[in-house]
Amino acid sequence: MASLVKTTLALLSGTILLLSSHALALPDQNADKPYEDALASFYLSELNAAIIHLKNALKNDPEHLPSMVLLAEVYIAMGDGASAENQLENAQEKNADESKILPLMLEAYLLQQKYKKVINAPMASITQKQQLSKVAVLQGRAFIAMNNLAQAKVLFQEALEYMPSSIKAQLGIAQVELLNGNMLQARAYIDKALSSSPTNSIALTMLANIEQQAGNRIESLKIISQVIELNNKDFPALLTRASLYIELGDFQLALNDLGIIITEIPNEPKANYLKIIANSALGNTEEVNKTTAHINTVLMGLPEDIMKQNPVYLYLAGVISFQQQENLKAQDFLQKYIAIISDDIRALKLAAQIELALNNPFRAKTLLVKSKLVAPDDVETWSLLGQTYTVLGELQLAEDYLKDVIDSDKENPQPLFELAKLEILTGKFPQAITHLQLAKSIDANISFIVLLAEAFQQNNQFEQALEQLDLALILQSDDSVLHLKKGILLGQLEQHLLAKESLEQSLKLNPNNLRTLVHLSRIDVMEQQPEKAIAKINKKIVELTEPNSFLLIELGNIHRLTNNNNEALSAYKKAYSVDNTNPNALINIIEIQVMLGQLKEAITLTSEFLNKNNKAGSIYLALANLYMADKEYQKAFSTFELAVKNSNDKSNVYNIFADAQLSRSDFEGATLSLKRSISWNAENLDSHLKLFDIYLQQKNETLALDILKRIAKKSTNIIFLNNLEGNLYLQLGKLAEAEKIFLASLKKSQNRPAVYGLYRVYKQQEQFSKALDLLTLWVKENPRDITSQIAIADTLVATNQLQSAAKKYQDLIEVFSELPILLNNAAQVFIKLEQFPQALTYAKKADKILPDNVAIMDTLAWSYTLNKQADLALPIFRQVIVKDFNNAEIKYHLAVTLYQLDRKGEAKKYLKAALENESTLPNRAAAIALMEKLTEE
Repeated sequence: MASLVKTTLALLSGTILLLSSHALALPDQNADKPYEDALASFYLSELNAAIIHLKNALKNDPEHLPSMVLLAEVYIAMGDGASAENQLENAQEKNADESKILPLMLEAYLLQQKYKKVINAPMASITQKQQLSKVAVLQGRAFIAMNNLAQAKVLFQEALEYMPSSIKAQLGIAQVELLNGNMLQARAYIDKALSSSPTNSIALTMLANIEQQAGNRIESLKIISQVIELNNKDFPALLTRASLYIELGDFQLALNDLGIIITEIPNEPKANYLKIIANSALGNTEEVNKTTAHINTVLMGLPEDIMKQNPVYLYLAGVISFQQQENLKAQDFLQKYIAIISDDIRALKLAAQIELALNNPFRAKTLLVKSKLVAPDDVETWSLLGQTYTVLGELQLAEDYLKDVIDSDKENPQPLFELAKLEILTGKFPQAITHLQLAKSIDANISFIVLLAEAFQQNNQFEQALEQLDLALILQSDDSVLHLKKGILLGQLEQHLLAKESLEQSLKLNPNNLRTLVHLSRIDVMEQQPEKAIAKINKKIVELTEPNSFLLIELGNIHRLTNNNNEALSAYKKAYSVDNTNPNALINIIEIQVMLGQLKEAITLTSEFLNKNNKAGSIYLALANLYMADKEYQKAFSTFELAVKNSNDKSNVYNIFADAQLSRSDFEGATLSLKRSISWNAENLDSHLKLFDIYLQQKNETLALDILKRIAKKSTNIIFLNNLEGNLYLQLGKLAEAEKIFLASLKKSQNRPAVYGLYRVYKQQEQFSKALDLLTLWVKENPRDITSQIAIADTLVATNQLQSAAKKYQDLIEVFSELPILLNNAAQVFIKLEQFPQALTYAKKADKILPDNVAIMDTLAWSYTLNKQADLALPIFRQVIVKDFNNAEIKYHLAVTLYQLDRKGEAKKYLKAALENESTLPNRAAAIALMEKLTEE
């Protein structure tokens, strides 16, 4: 049973999700029997029967996760990777545990020859040594298929480090040695595998291959035929025997074996190739031609000389390689392309990005200088130059480069102005302010003054921005746009009457200044007069000779603010029909579509937009977030990269990208994204804080303290900084230092972060009375702080005051209502009290409110088991184990349930897995006792 602390965090998250998610019902009981029948058939290798049972199960309950996963495993056993992949994708959509799904998905990819997908698979969900070993073996097999034997051997050796007894890893190394012609070394690993598993078909097949290469064809045929006797659809063995038959001149026998393979896997290259050889020997010309045409389609490719004759193929190859993060290959393709077509700005910019990815900023600079000469006004080139010099840490060189490019001297303010524009585009507002003030000191040009006002405004220095705009208005008092800018600034300063005056003056100077009209309508909305705002916008729409997307979007915004989503969507769609290149219209449409649950429609619409407008960074960012919501994580990550490439504020995009990576436990990727975010904008406090949290979790004191020092330069909140430092020392296990810091923070001000930090210190020190005193005092002043209330109950459990803990939860349920977290925790306390009927009552209530939460499902199923209702527990546990595959405690609970049902063999399997798990198993003693009992029986 999971600890109350871990469950608390999980269920708080689940309670929030309840507000926006459709909960799944419990599986239809009609799915349970066919699933169990399928499991029995699968164990007996009766795969067709298993499929029939599983299809019946899914017909009865299309949401039945265990059936989806088992069906994928059956398809894999049958060599049908595409069908397996489809089932696994369905399971992923239903929140199956990635650590269970990923190894199966890799096997499905291998069957389909999707080797790069195997190699590039996200590994964050895999933590257990046994699974890490399995994944390493699968990736090693992919590298073998790609003829990268050195990397394959590295992975097989890694697999052995994780699991020294892994037969598959031993045979993987044997295969590498075999392919390298090292027969003795290969045989040593094969013999080792056969000593553990004498009938292992893979080992025997490899042994047959060795005998074949040694010229011992009859011995090889004898061994391989034994393998096929064990399984008449062992495709590697059939392939080996077919090649032996060809060597022995038995071509028809070879074709018989090959026919079995090709019937199941029509695109298997080696089988098709051997089929061509056999049919050629028999003179079957028509069949040879047919098979040759087929294999050419499967193995389609272009030689390098053809690519050079058609340089666009080189460029596309570079693009594809870069997208797949094969940067060295991409670099090679682009260099060959630029050698032929030297002034293609697309290629120059892509080549520069590749050099940056390879940490070659000087080469990137050379390419970008050339790009700038080819297209001086290309904004993306300027952005990449800024990125390059940021990586180099030499902003002054960027300024010097700008001066060189425009052939200016040091007294010319224009390069400073251009550099400031770039810095505003990339979110570096303080630097832009510095450069603009310098430009203004050289020439008080109104353009410099207006841009300086914008830089101050973007940096939230509104008073300074207003000062610059007043100066500009002295120079140009009849400028409608300047009055508009001033009105907006006054609004940000909450000087609404003055803002309205300035906006009205702007409209008086230019009645067709639509931005001014929009801001005046927003003031109407702020003054609780939305009808007046709508009338104002509609009047202007009628006056104009053509529909105006800008006004239609604003009309949609007003309807949206007043919760008229249908009217808002109608207005946004009209705006989009007027201008289907308008990203603002699109973003508003997809936001409402997401709100209405139309996620797929939003993705389709956004993708269509980007097919026509592939430079829209904000839309790439929106699409990336849509993919994340749709659990298309690989698509999301590649789209985030495109968002970075096409966005001006790259710091912000990298920051958002890091959030997505953290949600997938990709800490390495998130760290890199946050560092890039900070390199683009050193003032981005949010990125600093996220990076600090990562270092905190990794217990990297040096890097965390370094980030903390940087944060301290950007924040004057001493209490906030103290609590960050306290959490650092708490994470590092330096409890005395953490306690001292949190106590100092509390002396300055009673604040929740310090209270909770100090509570965690006391808990780790097992000073439970201090923890209770601290929390009791806090909740006396903050009775609605439910987390602290739960922490009190958790502390009571830790001190074995179970009756008091149960009473505490009952009181909390009365005060806060029947929240799932409270109900579930109460159920767990009653389990500890061995009051199983009461536990089941609370667990049922929790599950009814939040039926798809793993922790609650485990508590409910375990309560059924403890109440001797294992038949009701089993189907729930089948769902839970798919959703949280690495949880040793759940495996123990399932083993006990299976034991109650007299399914001892399966119980032993799960019990063994639970005991082998590296994580803490609270019931370890009971698990060991049950294992001993099962062994005796």
